[in-house]
Amino acid sequence: MGSATIGPRSEDPTIRVPRWIQLVVLPVILLLVGALGHAIRRGIGVAVVNLTFSAAGIVLVIALGTLAVEQTRSAADPVDNHLTDAPGRGGDSAFEGGGTDLEEWLRGHGIDVELRALPRKRDRGRPSAGRCSA
Repeated sequence: MGSATIGPRSEDPTIRVPRWIQLVVLPVILLLVGALGHAIRRGIGVAVVNLTFSAAGIVLVIALGTLAVEQTRSAADPVDNHLTDAPGRGGDSAFEGGGTDLEEWLRGHGIDVELRALPRKRDRGRPSAGRCSA
């Protein structure tokens, strides 16, 4: 049988890459690296634009929400003042006076109605005065 011998190794091993691989692969690698760099920069740009528009949208929603709350409060104040007792009016709210006005208007149009007063907190548990007749 034959024997195999391994020759001495050189201290600087070299890798030989054929010339056609160098001519094809190197430009392709450079194109891929350039495209990847462009994609990363574009991705960062897209992310910045999306975050900017999202932040602007959030600010807009908060601003509109604040305006809506303020408008609702300013619209609710007159209603609240109308429906609650005001000092110096003898305990009747404008709402209760409005019920009396409604009774008079209905009687003026031939409808005989007597509206019952809503029980106040201090009158709860007592039978309510008044009756409703049509």
